Amino acid sequence: MADLAQAIQEYKDGHRTEEGLVARLDHTLASGDTDPALLLTELLKEHTEQPLNEPVFATLLSRINTHIQSTTGQHLGTQGPMPPVTDSTDRTAVAKPADRTAATLPMSATQQPNARHKPTVGDVVNQRFELEELIGEGGMSRVYRALDRRKLEAQSREPHLAVKVLDVPSESQNTAFMALQREAQKSQALQHKNIVRVYDFDRDGDTVFLTMEHLTGEALSNVIRKQGKQGRPFVEVASLVKQMGTALAHAHDHRIVHADFKPSNVFLTSDGIIKVIDFGIARAYQEPTDTVSDKTLFDPRALGALTPAYASPEMFDDLEPDPKDDIYSLGCVAYELCTGLHPFSNIRSIDAKAAGAKPKRPKGLTQKQWQALVGALAFDRASRTPTVKQFLADFLPAPKPKSGNFVLQCALASVLGLGIGSVVFGYWWLQLREVAEVAGTADVIPPTANRFADCDGCPKVVALAAGKSLIGSPANELDRRDSEGPRYEVSIGDNLAMSEAEITVRQFREFVEAERPQLDGCRTRESQWQIDKTLSWQNPGFKQTGSHPVTCVSWQDAQGYVAWLSKVSGAHYRLPSEAEWEYAARAGQQNARHWQDPAKACRHANVADATAAQQYSGWETYPCSDGYLHTAPVRHGVANDFQLFDMQGNLFEWTQDCWVDNYRQADVNGSPATARSRGVDCKQRVLRGGSYSTAPAEQRLAFRNRFAPDYRANTFGFRVVRTSP
Repeated sequence: MADLAQAIQEYKDGHRTEEGLVARLDHTLASGDTDPALLLTELLKEHTEQPLNEPVFATLLSRINTHIQSTTGQHLGTQGPMPPVTDSTDRTAVAKPADRTAATLPMSATQQPNARHKPTVGDVVNQRFELEELIGEGGMSRVYRALDRRKLEAQSREPHLAVKVLDVPSESQNTAFMALQREAQKSQALQHKNIVRVYDFDRDGDTVFLTMEHLTGEALSNVIRKQGKQGRPFVEVASLVKQMGTALAHAHDHRIVHADFKPSNVFLTSDGIIKVIDFGIARAYQEPTDTVSDKTLFDPRALGALTPAYASPEMFDDLEPDPKDDIYSLGCVAYELCTGLHPFSNIRSIDAKAAGAKPKRPKGLTQKQWQALVGALAFDRASRTPTVKQFLADFLPAPKPKSGNFVLQCALASVLGLGIGSVVFGYWWLQLREVAEVAGTADVIPPTANRFADCDGCPKVVALAAGKSLIGSPANELDRRDSEGPRYEVSIGDNLAMSEAEITVRQFREFVEAERPQLDGCRTRESQWQIDKTLSWQNPGFKQTGSHPVTCVSWQDAQGYVAWLSKVSGAHYRLPSEAEWEYAARAGQQNARHWQDPAKACRHANVADATAAQQYSGWETYPCSDGYLHTAPVRHGVANDFQLFDMQGNLFEWTQDCWVDNYRQADVNGSPATARSRGVDCKQRVLRGGSYSTAPAEQRLAFRNRFAPDYRANTFGFRVVRTSP
């Protein structure tokens, strides 16, 4: 039951797709470990506390009722008529080919006759791939993060990959088996930076699977869902569309049509790189000049799979595949990025065509860009833009040479999805300047886009604008401490970039797996702070996912991480100094907090709130609720003006500094206090930012905390800074 509640919460938070939520319920029902009546109770409880959208709720309710009926002959349901079950707009619907326009959801695991054993977390596939974590579920497959034991034996720096396991009804096994084999074959032929890398296709008894690169980040469907009914800045849209378009153009150059292009089949990695995934129903097409058919014996259309909201009219008519099918889908996705809305309100293209529907022009597009979208969304192939390359040429900004400073160049790195690797900053600047001249975006990049990452798995960092700021609190600030003064002005140069969020569990795990440090034992707050040797960063005393900030880490643990990160990335990483941290947290403002109204604190940060007050009597809390008793996933709440998240709340963050009682001898260049610079003994190190349990009086930008370098608590975490050589 807890699994369902957690899955629903992950869906509400945008960390699990709708199809992943449904698949998790199917898996729970099939396991037989939980009474379905209890699952129904849990569903109703979650829906009452924070309503799901009606189609999702109806789908989950229907599946539970179907299972109850099939096993007991009873129907528990809810009072009143049951809402109709409708397909998600971004789910691949599977139907008989002759009835595609009435596509329905795939059969659940409980409906499958002669269901076979399904691999799960903890299993080892092919005596090699140890399944560690379920990271994705869909109508035809499940995807696991897996440890490759062969790579581990070879002491590979990255022994993990993703394993995609076939998961379909028995009657579709043969067809889906061929689909998976074809996906592997096609993906291996489509070597491109914006297409997921597939390594191999194999089977282990009844288990059919393929192995592919392991990605960190989130599906574009989650990105769009979280942005709400608002468009993204066009410069970001342009970057994403360019990467998606070049991936599709590459496939088309190899005469392959994706045939199910949609936001959930696009992955945005943590370093801003687009990866197009799932060529499982991709189809080869013939040029008009072809005289010999090269169609294979297998036709993926036999699966009857398409996603109604993103399929072109021709796909409903079962016409031969054409690159223009993908162009229609790309147009839908581009429109959603611009507006937050589907161009035809999520209805099927054939219905929109019959109704004479026309998309509304998004704000901020030039006439040429709008006409590019109109051309891609044309209902008739003859009128639709002929190639993806033509669409990109019309939709993307025209080339316009422009150079810029460090912040602008860092912004461009993010916007164009560039990884920095171990390239030194000087060489990197030259490369970015060349890209700016080609892309013509250097004069329109806002300061909100200045993100980049050095490698897959490296934290995404934001280049900070050079400037000056007052550090510390004014004498009249409520709840001020003497250690927060006297105020002084710090100057920060233009070679500093800070991680946009706290280091996550997933990022820290890579360090632990590579270096194998001893990290057991952590202090937790009950009636008092006390150490619990059974707790660690993997189990801090409450549930976390890979996207939550890592906690139960000491200053020494954080130093181990930055040393490892510098080694594997080839760049220079360290903890921020206390002054750098406050400069970044303030982002140009001098208020005590990012919010003025205490009731609005939960919009900005994961703070001690009404939920905490109910759980822990005596806590001082804010009069709001952010939905999290303990840590929240990173990038929670509103970013500050430097586009940094969680600078207040979530976790206290370690800084480089030794504790000094005041700022009387602080360096105006922002360098940390050390034994050498201030003559202190460094028995304690400084933490900043407050946590999910910090009292409002201490949840201030100037508040300072201190603990021994080896002290671990489940309210402590950290972020990093990157500097030029």
